[in-house]
Amino acid sequence: LAGCLLSALATYGVGRLLGRGGVSRIAGSRIRKVSKRLARHGVVAVTTVRIIPIAPFTVVNMVAGAGRIRLRDFIIGTLLGMTPGIIAMAIFETRIEAALQHPDAISILILAAFVVFFILGVFLAERWLRKKQA
Repeated sequence: LAGCLLSALATYGVGRLLGRGGVSRIAGSRIRKVSKRLARHGVVAVTTVRIIPIAPFTVVNMVAGAGRIRLRDFIIGTLLGMTPGIIAMAIFETRIEAALQHPDAISILILAAFVVFFILGVFLAERWLRKKQA
């Protein structure tokens, strides 16, 4: 999580230094759409683009920096959006490891249940965030 945040902050800083014109040359036409969404909704928009990527993270980070999204909103949105995925991947990796080391019905059932709950959680989070932005 710390690495994700530091990377995001570094490219946010690059976007801040380059400004809209410089980022527009790099990001192309996507910048307007991403910039408008980020500017209108702050923390919620940053959280949303972390959960539902609409553009590569590097582009989103630079657009946020160039678009003058408040640093506080950017950091909070990045942490809120990245934390669930990182935790889920860590749990998923642990469950896969357990299923491979001890391939019994219980470990495979736990892994399958985790996958189902993860997919359901992503689906529900996406629906909630889309309603929030509407």
